[in-house]
Amino acid sequence: MKLKQYIKIMLLTLPLTLLSCADNIIDAFELSGLYENGEAYQPHLEIFIFRGTQGFTLPDGETNAANYVVNLFNNGLTSVHKFMRQNDIAFYESDINIYYVKMGALIDTYFSGGLSSVSSLTLTDETGTFNKGTILIDYNKVVIFFAQSIHVDPSVSGFSVIGTGDTINNPSFRTQYRIAIGSNYFGSFEILRRTVSHELGHYFGLVHSFETTSCSLAPQGTTLRIMDYVTNAENFIGCEQSIAKNLASVYLQKTPFTAYTDGEGLDGIQGSISASKQSISSPTINTKKPKRSTSVI
Repeated sequence: MKLKQYIKIMLLTLPLTLLSCADNIIDAFELSGLYENGEAYQPHLEIFIFRGTQGFTLPDGETNAANYVVNLFNNGLTSVHKFMRQNDIAFYESDINIYYVKMGALIDTYFSGGLSSVSSLTLTDETGTFNKGTILIDYNKVVIFFAQSIHVDPSVSGFSVIGTGDTINNPSFRTQYRIAIGSNYFGSFEILRRTVSHELGHYFGLVHSFETTSCSLAPQGTTLRIMDYVTNAENFIGCEQSIAKNLASVYLQKTPFTAYTDGEGLDGIQGSISASKQSISSPTINTKKPKRSTSVI
């Protein structure tokens, strides 16, 4: 019998409490079927959803920001897994933490002014009304911010760094590794999951398909590549997959989906899974100065 699992969502009260999200139960066995040999690189996700004056705006008909965002990483081909599985990258529910936080300015202010200097954020509730203490940002994980507006240019709906092999596992540069997603994604879940996949592509070392440094240059808007600027993107091409997989291998260990331990989940939902193995190496003396990651949109 297949084990069902729960997604961890942080309810931002003090103390923080883990809740199950009954509407977003993931079948990890079905997820494993999307991946060759049933294994993948599995990053830990720290997701911060901004509420209040710069709160992430939901489309009409949606009422819960955490549920809406979690669906991006749900199993099957209706999530980012449709695209990220091409790079052998998967997201386990046991490795996803979601927080509501307050933000009082354009997130671009923090990116251009040095978000790396921001070590904590103010926790809040779904409405953004109450202060619930602070939380430290764990940049050792894949950090994603969901905000109303992320750039002075209102057409920008995604923002990320371009990962490199000599910075992604370097503690001195980890604070540069973050992704921001804005509400101005045309209110379409399909475009949103492509936007998130596009920024994750940058995170794992990919540039735009139309940039001269692309592994396979093509004019903008002429392909179905995730790294192009098109709303119906479908794929990472072979050379992009190789780059992303290589960078993921520097940062993560490939983990089988079958690494289960029997257990009772919250609210009686069965199953728990061993966390993916992710670590940051200790600083080492190196005479070669690491290259800085480049912020892109």
